[in-house]
This record gives sequence, C-alpha cells and structure tokens, in this order.
Amino acid sequence: MKTFLVEAAGPPEQGTRVRPRAEVIVLRGAMVLVGKNHRGGYRGKYMIPGGGIGPAEDPAAAARRECREEIAALCEIEKQLGDKKYDWPDIYGGRNPSSLVDGHREWLEKEGLKGERTYTFLATYTGKSKGDGGPADDKYDQDLITLGEFRKWIESQEDSEPWMLARKTDLLSYVAEIEEAGKAAKDKAREAAKGDET
Repeated sequence: MKTFLVEAAGPPEQGTRVRPRAEVIVLRGAMVLVGKNHRGGYRGKYMIPGGGIGPAEDPAAAARRECREEIAALCEIEKQLGDKKYDWPDIYGGRNPSSLVDGHREWLEKEGLKGERTYTFLATYTGKSKGDGGPADDKYDQDLITLGEFRKWIESQEDSEPWMLARKTDLLSYVAEIEEAGKAAKDKAREAAKGDET
C-alpha cells in the first residue's frame, strides 16, 4: 500500500530562510505522476513535485524545475490552480506548545513570518528528463496513480491545525476542478463523434 505525504505549509525551523513554494500536479494521460522518495525522513513516501521558488525565479518555472529535479520529468504548465497563503498564527493558540520552544514563536514574529505562500499548477507530462545533476536527481522514482487515488491520498492527510485543513480543502478543490475538466472534455468528444456520424 502506498503512503502519501502532502508537503509544506508549516512553520519553518528557527533560522530557516522562508520562501514561497511552487508545486505541480502532473497528468500523464488520465493518471497523476507522483514521486517515491528514497532519502531522509520521508523515505518510501509518495509526493507531488514541489519546493522553494528561487529569488529571481518565476513560480511556473520553479514548478517545471521541481518536476525535473524530483521526478525526472519534463512538463508543460497548463494552468495555475491556486495561489494561496497558509497562515500559521492559530498554531500558537495552545494546541501545539512544542512549536514555542527555544524562542521559536519570538523568532517567527521578529522575522514577520505569518504564513507560507504556495503556488499550485496543473501540467501535462511531455517526456523524461535527464535531471540537472543536482542532489535531488536520485531522490525519487516516478509512479502513476489515478485521480481517485490522489483524492483519497489528500483526504487521508492530517488536518488538526487550521492551515492543514485549509491546504487539504484547497487540494481537494483542485482535484474536483481537474475531474470536471476531464468530464467536460469527454462530453465534448462524445458530442463531436455523434456529429461525425450524422
């Protein structure tokens, strides 16, 4: 059984440079292309490509780069599904006191870090990449899952904090949008085929 992980949208470790993230849902036909992680604490877990956006990098370019680095895939960005900021302040409402150790809360406040911005894109797979020689090139294997499996993966994610629930809700809305577009395309093709018969 596959174990999935939705990355991002949590307070950073103290002293970490925070930058916006780009992530991408890559379709290969009717399937979602995901990566199986081989290293670190996430070993064996499946993820969609995503990571930090460089200082002079466009979010869509970052999404394409993450595809190359994390799942060795070339992709064409079809559309931006979301541009969301996940706020963290509620995490400090007493439900997660471990986040406050060693001046963590004070550091976040001093740095003005109140949340994380995440850009989510929809893309289509266009081919295999040789990677860019970076350290992430051997971190993931490609795998394909159905949109239904992807939805179940998102539904199974933890949502005990407000930002987690917001992120889960947004991802589910993106899946619904993709499913609706796929259904509309099938209906259109069916109508066109009927027209050709007459």
